[in-house]
Amino acid sequence: MQEEVLAVKFNPFPLQQREAHTASPPLDTYLLLCVGGLEEDAVAAARAYFHARQGSEEWVEKRDGRVGDAASSPWTAHFRVFEIDDEDRVGNAGCGKLILDTNVPMKVVLALPFLLGVLAYVGEDHFLSPEREAGLAHLRAVTHDASHWDAAINLWARARDFYTRDTIRTDIPLGLTWTEKLKSTTEPLNVKFRASVLRDGAHAYRGMDMLPVVGDGASIRLGEKHVKVDLKGYDLEVVAIVLQQHVHLGLVLDNDRVTFSSNFPPERVPPILFREGVTACLRPSTARLLIAMCQPRVGDMVVDFMAGVGTIPFVAAAIPPPFPQVLALGGDESEEAGGYMRENFKYLREQMGGRAERTGEAGQRAAVVGLVRWDARCLPLRHGVVDVALVDLPFGKRHKHKGGRMVHLYERAFREMARVIRPGGRLLLLASRASYVEEALQSRMSEGCWSQQEQQDEKEEKLKEDTPLFNSKRVNIGGLRAVLYLVIRTTAPLPVMLERPEKEERKAVRRRAWDNRSTKQDEIRERTGI
Repeated sequence: MQEEVLAVKFNPFPLQQREAHTASPPLDTYLLLCVGGLEEDAVAAARAYFHARQGSEEWVEKRDGRVGDAASSPWTAHFRVFEIDDEDRVGNAGCGKLILDTNVPMKVVLALPFLLGVLAYVGEDHFLSPEREAGLAHLRAVTHDASHWDAAINLWARARDFYTRDTIRTDIPLGLTWTEKLKSTTEPLNVKFRASVLRDGAHAYRGMDMLPVVGDGASIRLGEKHVKVDLKGYDLEVVAIVLQQHVHLGLVLDNDRVTFSSNFPPERVPPILFREGVTACLRPSTARLLIAMCQPRVGDMVVDFMAGVGTIPFVAAAIPPPFPQVLALGGDESEEAGGYMRENFKYLREQMGGRAERTGEAGQRAAVVGLVRWDARCLPLRHGVVDVALVDLPFGKRHKHKGGRMVHLYERAFREMARVIRPGGRLLLLASRASYVEEALQSRMSEGCWSQQEQQDEKEEKLKEDTPLFNSKRVNIGGLRAVLYLVIRTTAPLPVMLERPEKEERKAVRRRAWDNRSTKQDEIRERTGI
């Protein structure tokens, strides 16, 4: 498969350069949404996904009445990564954005499991004014003058199978662009549409002010007599993602009606159940991307020590081939979370036909997953049995630690993780505060047990002085800023702890208080002479 990855700061491709990409063969252009800060990882995962499915007859697409040859037509994928500073990556609009030009069958792109959304690319602009009048006028012009309307409408029509209604009418041949279709017919097409906006940043206007502007620009461009607004029974949804001065436009490619109304629509990816009252659930698409980053192998034990409702272990167990089969294990201290975990496990078994999932030519594969109620500070596991661990650490404001600072919980949990993870095993941590994670990783409870790179030789126990101890990535998870760490378990043994750190700390505090008291008493005696 021919691949290309380009990263640009603000300015998009020149039009002639984009046409060069789409000259031969014709390429579809998508706007892919992923976790902000993990764009490069999403590109790598998409490459692997395309490579594993190229040549399979299951993914042959019938297009314009012809069936393509999956074996003889090489797939081409050109990625363009939209980059932005971490400080400006705020809110839901701060998600990662990838522009994909490809001839990969559309149903393969729509099946990418680690994306927040797949849209038909309409256009983009990076010079939106924060002032009210100038900004809204500029947004209307950007929506109306976007260069990829025809290609986006055709891609949306193929995704929704919208043009099948016109197969009876011989006066409108298939394969026409939207502009050619409007010129060839005098009857209204009666397309129902709505506009949605995801906005974050410093602007003198709100998202509600931008909705009619985007709708006006889209209706004028598409033809006012052919489209009409319908907020509930719509066929077409135009989405504008506005972050600071940057605007990205796309059309939702989904068979069902999903609305980008100030947030991403809920995911219907099995096996996770989204129930009322369940908060802070990691999206299955995000969990899938994090699992791909850890690169598990066949037979690896993948564990989430603070599993919550069980998103990570269930997603790891349900990934179909050619992803390697793993043993997924999840546990949590909360009894309520354990109940949701059991419900999700029942749902997983139903979705996978009892114990297995049909995978075409690969046959069937069982989902091996275990559920445990445990305390992450005292795990009922033997030494060095875990190969890969992914932990969505509790955020302090929502999950308060009764034992004091959250870093104390992290220290004891990381020591237990260092005990059960084998040397060379990988640990991925997702947290809200980097200072707590780094302080806990470097504490004396697990000192020397974690590294950012795998040691090739036992003699190379020390990292280079110019290399940071732990690499981190600033990410945007559901509109919240977070930090991601991927560390390696070293061959260093666990430090010997004679007493509990809390007890030693209390003794040190009492000792310092007694010393201060004795010093003050000596000063009083010297002044008074008593």
